This record gives sequence, C-alpha cells and structure tokens, in this order.
Amino acid sequence: MAISIINEMVYKPTLKKLRRENAFVAFDEAAGVYKIHNVLLDFLRGKQKDEEERAALYRRLGEWHLARGEYRTVYGYLCRPGETERVLALLDNEDTVASDSAAFDGVSDPGVSSYSLGIPAACLTTPGGGSLTFSTGAGSVTIPSGMLAGMPGTEGKQAGITIARGDKTGLPEEVKAAVGDRPIIQLTLTLDGAQTEWNNPDAPVTVSIPYTPTVAELADPEHIVIWYIDSSGNVFSVPNGRYDPAAGTVTFTTTHFSHYAVAYVHKTFNDLGGVEWARKPVEVMASKGIISGTSKNTFSPAANITRADYLEGEFRQSALLQQAKHTLTYGSGDYSPEKGSILRRMRNSV
Repeated sequence: MAISIINEMVYKPTLKKLRRENAFVAFDEAAGVYKIHNVLLDFLRGKQKDEEERAALYRRLGEWHLARGEYRTVYGYLCRPGETERVLALLDNEDTVASDSAAFDGVSDPGVSSYSLGIPAACLTTPGGGSLTFSTGAGSVTIPSGMLAGMPGTEGKQAGITIARGDKTGLPEEVKAAVGDRPIIQLTLTLDGAQTEWNNPDAPVTVSIPYTPTVAELADPEHIVIWYIDSSGNVFSVPNGRYDPAAGTVTFTTTHFSHYAVAYVHKTFNDLGGVEWARKPVEVMASKGIISGTSKNTFSPAANITRADYLEGEFRQSALLQQAKHTLTYGSGDYSPEKGSILRRMRNSV
C-alpha cells in the first residue's frame, strides 16, 4: 500500500529498515500490511505542512482503497481534499455504493420499514457541492452537500440518513383519523450511530413520498398536503407540499427532520359567496396553511389587512420564497376595494 500511495519504489527498503529498527512500525503477516503506531502517525501528520501534497496523498489513498472495493474508506479519504463530487458520483453508482440497506437503488420491499444510508459527515459540510438523492420504498430524500455545514461535532464522524415508515399508534385520535391510510414517514440523522437533531435553514432537503390519491382527491389534488407532526402530536402544515401526478408522489422541502404525513385538507369559509373568483385560491392556500381567515369559518374578504396579518404574511413569505418553484402573478388594472383587499392578503402571504 505504501509503495502504491507514495509512488516511489525506494520506500520499500526504507519500510523494511524501519520495521527492523523501530518499535513504532510493525508488519502484519496475515494482512500483508505495515502498521504504524498512533504516536508516530500523529508526529508525521504534524510534520506534514504542505496542503497540496496532503490532498494528493488523500486522493491516492482513496484510489488505493477504491481498487479494493473498500468504499466506506474511500468516501472518507476523498472527502478530506474536497472531492465531494467524486464521492457523490460513487454513491450514485450501484456498483460502488456502500450502504447496509438495499434500498439505495430504489428497491421497494413491503417487509422493510426503515432504510438507512451511511456517508462520511465531511461529505455533507460543503455548500454548493451538489446533492445526493437517496431513494427507498418509503420515499426519497435529496440531500444537499451543505446539509451539515456549520454543525458542530461532525468532524471525523459517519453520518446516517434514515427514512422510515412512521408509526401512527401514538398519535392523537383526531390526527390518526385525519391521516387515515395515507403514508407517514420519519426522517432521522445519526452521527456515529447516535441520533442527532438536525435543523439547517440554509440547506433544505427535498422529500418525496409515494402516494396514490383517491378518485375524490384527484378532483382537487391541490388539497393534498403535507403535515409536520411534532413529538407531542401537534400538526403543522408544510406550505410547499404539493402532489406531483407525473411522479406519483407528494413532494416538499424541509430544513429539519421529524415525522411527516400526507393528508387531504379542504378548508373553506362561509363568507366567500360574493367573491367566487377568489374562492379556489383562497381555499387552496388556507388548506396548505399559507393564509388564514379572521376566524375558523370566516375570511372577511372585504376587510383591510391588519398589521398582524401583514407580519404573518411576511414571515411565511420569507420561508416560501427561498423554496418556491412557481411564481404567482397578478393582472394589471384597477380593482374594486374588495378585490384589492383580497389580492393584497394573497400577495403578502405567498
């Protein structure tokens, strides 16, 4: 290995001499490799000051292990000199992926409830370095290379991304009834096997959950929504969730891991009869949690927007705009006070 990495045959007799005369170097007869004591390794690493030379050494180490099919080790060495794209390419190749779960290639097994992907944490600390899609029978998650950027305690650790079919038994009865037979998933992060909280507003992940709507739901697919369910069973709508008929999935983005469920919500208000032109967008946005009414059953379409409404809209807008894939446009011209009031409320909420 040393000869291959250093690329100089002259080091072969040097290693043999070190083995004879230095207690810090030993030769493992069974494995056929030289082993260096950690004390000497730390000393040598401290002497290695040339960053380019060190990066080249890590690359050669990665190539050496790659030739032997030792993929987990490969990922670690290639991540150190910043070879994130190379690692992601290897992970995207079923012949070179190292995962304990067969689900990485998208295999769907009804008997499997949890799928995990192992990857060096260093590969997820570089913003702008691409992304990796982990597809499973429970759903898929697209992970940006900067997912763990700025997160303390990741150095030298192995990250585990798990997507599992969620357990509904512990949910409040009203939530269980609302979710029904629709899927629920749990996303978790581990570092060296220890479950770790993750929340990074600068690196949203994209999640897709396979779902086949009912005939009634297909009539109004905009009302198929995603709910985030916290540890107490409280439900919060994820505004960017949407059903993709071409893919047969409900897709959303999130910046934290937890339980997420597919639901169908058709929120309406009793006072929209005089503004039928606005009924559908108002109901859809209310169902997704983007806007709210003045009470449970009233929207008050003619009312002016309040300071509280404006601030709420600004807050939701800041979260939505960085993730939005569609742009709402409003026609030009003069509006009646009533229509202008509704449009202002929509504009400040999306």
